[in-house]
Amino acid sequence: MDIYEIYKKTERLLCNSLINIVSKACAKSTLNQPPKKILLIKLFGFGNFILLSPLMNILKNHNMEVHVLTTQQNENIVKAYSDLISKSHIVRYNKMWQLPINSLLLLKKIRDEKYDVTVDLEHVICFTSVLSVFSNSKNIFGFKMPNNPKYKICDQFVINNDDKHIVYQFLDFLELFGINNNSKNIQLIPPKSEEPGEYLTKLELTIFPEDLLIGINPFVGFQNRLRKWDKFSELIIKLLYMDNRIKIFLIGGPSDGSDVNDFVKINPERIHPVIGIDLKELTQLFKKLNIFISCDTGPIHLAAASGCFTIGLYGPTDPAVYGPFTHNKKVIYKKLKCSPCTTNKNGKKISCNENMCMMDIDVENVLEIVNNHIEAN
Repeated sequence: MDIYEIYKKTERLLCNSLINIVSKACAKSTLNQPPKKILLIKLFGFGNFILLSPLMNILKNHNMEVHVLTTQQNENIVKAYSDLISKSHIVRYNKMWQLPINSLLLLKKIRDEKYDVTVDLEHVICFTSVLSVFSNSKNIFGFKMPNNPKYKICDQFVINNDDKHIVYQFLDFLELFGINNNSKNIQLIPPKSEEPGEYLTKLELTIFPEDLLIGINPFVGFQNRLRKWDKFSELIIKLLYMDNRIKIFLIGGPSDGSDVNDFVKINPERIHPVIGIDLKELTQLFKKLNIFISCDTGPIHLAAASGCFTIGLYGPTDPAVYGPFTHNKKVIYKKLKCSPCTTNKNGKKISCNENMCMMDIDVENVLEIVNNHIEAN
């Protein structure tokens, strides 16, 4: 058992005990009038804010001021959505054990806002329920999960459904706000792009109309290591051999620089590093790409929101719930007997040390989709 799993078990044990005590003393509230100021709690995954964009947009269009509580990893995506998010509370920490403590240190600022509604959008983490209780909010909304008492402190809740895409699960909260949940023709909203930045300005000088631009994100975070696919080097080599018009754009964060450069060495003239650029500028880049290929990480959702044709490589997570929310996509998902193994229902428990569901994805599977898309377009 790794340190992250130990943290989750300890956090759940302590917080669940507190929730069971506090819930008995909490009187349930009802939403008597349309709320004006809302706090959304979503701590992890910048892709989650892209998947939340339809909900935030609808709330804003109903004259609600949306604030968020999140961690430092999401600070850039929150800034990119400044048109939808009026204010953010950023939790900064270095070690996992510091996360709940530093979150509690923000409580005074949160309480001073006097929110009409706090929405706890965390499925698994329990201490966010404690934050909600002491947030001085008039109403608390959240998810009802099996074998998790978090919902007991909620005035109203949405039942988790692991057969339903997370975008639609987020939109289910609209009914709790008294808003008609018309989910037809829902689309992700990309961050509003401004004038091209330095990277795109230089890029315009190196690409030609006949070029085929393919973006690739070969990286996943430590906690998502089972989503990793170890065949990206082979894929890149075969893509470059398949068509001379192809240029590869390797997407990575600031910490991925050395790994990106290792890929670039394969063919420096046709492989371009894209390391840690502004997310609004990355949105503009996605709009120029013909294809984007990635595992289940935040950039695939940004690409989908930007309208780029996306190829998703999925294994531990279910693409029916967390796949690219677009019709302009192809998903490779082997669906082994053990897949999906990390779900909201099971607390995203890591159940294996070998990601066979990802290793079973062949490079040829990806090349076939790329070739078919090029021929069709």
